Amino acid sequence: MKKEIGKRSGAKNQVLAVCCLVAVAGIGLHNAYSVFIPSILSDLSIGQSVYGLLSIGTSIMSSLCSFLVVRIAVRRGAKVVIAAGSLLTLIGYCVMAAARNVIVFFVAKLIDGLGYGLLGNTMLFLIINQWFPEGSGTASSIMMCFSGIAGTVFSPLFASCIEMIGFRASFIVVGFGCVILCLPFLLIKERLY
Repeated sequence: MKKEIGKRSGAKNQVLAVCCLVAVAGIGLHNAYSVFIPSILSDLSIGQSVYGLLSIGTSIMSSLCSFLVVRIAVRRGAKVVIAAGSLLTLIGYCVMAAARNVIVFFVAKLIDGLGYGLLGNTMLFLIINQWFPEGSGTASSIMMCFSGIAGTVFSPLFASCIEMIGFRASFIVVGFGCVILCLPFLLIKERLY
């Protein structure tokens, strides 16, 4: 049985804001990931086709994890889902930073895929649909705009970061950035789902 959620306008705005930040962390940061690819290919001495196979691991894990999101959210709450997703994403990026061979990098992509699946669309749309029964389309559009804009903004920032501190250290920055962007979601007092 679901607990009644707040219907105050201010609470709705807060919920939308924290969902936008998680969309930036879970979707926008992944959209900007392509700037890392040339460094990865060079460092691991692999071609585009091998990298493509590595990326399939992220997609498969994300897809499989999406099936579990609702079950975890109902049993433990949305905050547990987002906390686990942000921590798995951080771990995945830290393992990518340490990876010196293709196998370890593939394991990192699998871990990152789990985090991405927890932070991705499924949980956020569940919350938006619950909090905005009449305006879920508008709220969802606003949230997804943030993820798209984030990909556009973070791509040049990540490229500059890679040039300044290297791609391995930049992976760690991205991982911690994901956790920081998810913190407001975890600290909001409202019951989200």
